[in-house]
Amino acid sequence: MDMGLLTPARPLHSGLRWIPYAIDVWCPVARSSAVRAGKIVSTRLLGAPIALFRGTDGQIHAVQDRCPHRGVELSLGRVCGSRIQCAYHGWMVDGSGDAVGANGKQVAAHAARTGSFVTAEANGLVWIFIGETPRTGTPSFAPPAFAPLNDSPSIDLLIDLPVAAHWSLVLDNGVDLFHQHLHRDVPFFFRIESLEGYETQGETFVVRYRALISDESGRRRPALITIAVDRNIVALRFGDSLIIYGVPVPRSVDGRELTMWWMVRAAAPFTRRLLIRLLLPLIRRQVVRGFRQDCDVLASEQRAFDAGFRDQLESNPAIFALHQHIEQRVLKEAVTRGWEVPAGARQAAPLNLDRRRVLEQAQRGEIAVIARSDGVPAIVAPDRLAHVLPLTETFAAYVYGHFCLLA
Repeated sequence: MDMGLLTPARPLHSGLRWIPYAIDVWCPVARSSAVRAGKIVSTRLLGAPIALFRGTDGQIHAVQDRCPHRGVELSLGRVCGSRIQCAYHGWMVDGSGDAVGANGKQVAAHAARTGSFVTAEANGLVWIFIGETPRTGTPSFAPPAFAPLNDSPSIDLLIDLPVAAHWSLVLDNGVDLFHQHLHRDVPFFFRIESLEGYETQGETFVVRYRALISDESGRRRPALITIAVDRNIVALRFGDSLIIYGVPVPRSVDGRELTMWWMVRAAAPFTRRLLIRLLLPLIRRQVVRGFRQDCDVLASEQRAFDAGFRDQLESNPAIFALHQHIEQRVLKEAVTRGWEVPAGARQAAPLNLDRRRVLEQAQRGEIAVIARSDGVPAIVAPDRLAHVLPLTETFAAYVYGHFCLLA
């Protein structure tokens, strides 16, 4: 079989493995239907406990799941209008994180607030923005619109599964489709013939595969599969009939415990739509089965990485190019920010940090370290930090952006 642009396998040493997660991105954290009026939903994002609630105005808010009074989880309380009332002493916290006493009066304390997050609803999901926002408090771009998701000619599935693997491994899995052997016992809908090409289009990385795709009657026909990676969103288009959007969302601070969201849209002729809807539970079961197989092998990959296996052999040049594309974006962001702490970071200003603490955090994957070498910024693997840190006595760090930037 002609495999197109594949090359002899060689090691892939990627700095992305040390990046906890991308910054300046939207992440889905819950189904909109799950956050009903008067209900509090508890979740986690990058290690931070978050309480989601919908106020009487219908707006969804997200605050750190911790009352500023004594640290009790706000999710133990109740929704009162547009606020959460703590179950312990009755303090109330609004959507911006400001706290008032049980009597509704402002609390006379310098730290009477908890963290809050920018939220939005789109495509039946609640999204939280990770990153820096301007003074208006509104990100410069909206959550992704997965049009034409949920339009009348389509049959859609929304699936979320836990994945015990780093987000960069998940991206590899979504971009390299030559793992169809894994799904050989699943009635899958395509077979990859060759890698046709890949390129960067602005901020988006695009890959194209030649494949055989099953049509409405079950017959396989030649078609083109196009994959577009834009920030943290992977969009796979299988000809004209099927689109899959995938978003890895980090629950843990190291980006190695994820919730993987998939939005699947299948276009179908009107004459076949009713039959497909009747078969939807069976179709969903088979699709979830395939996704679970991916989750299982990704978790195995992560265990190997955690055990010290670093020489991943890769023969798909699109993976090398993808990692280079994302690394360049990460480094560009670091330089653009001027090695400074962005607004909204957990740490309010540059600090002199203990080098041992930086080493420990980096080794746990909680922060990534970017150092300048001959004026060029580069991501430093934790096992190299001992050689880098003695070169400077002070360095600025911010944890919300998940980088430790060496000045």
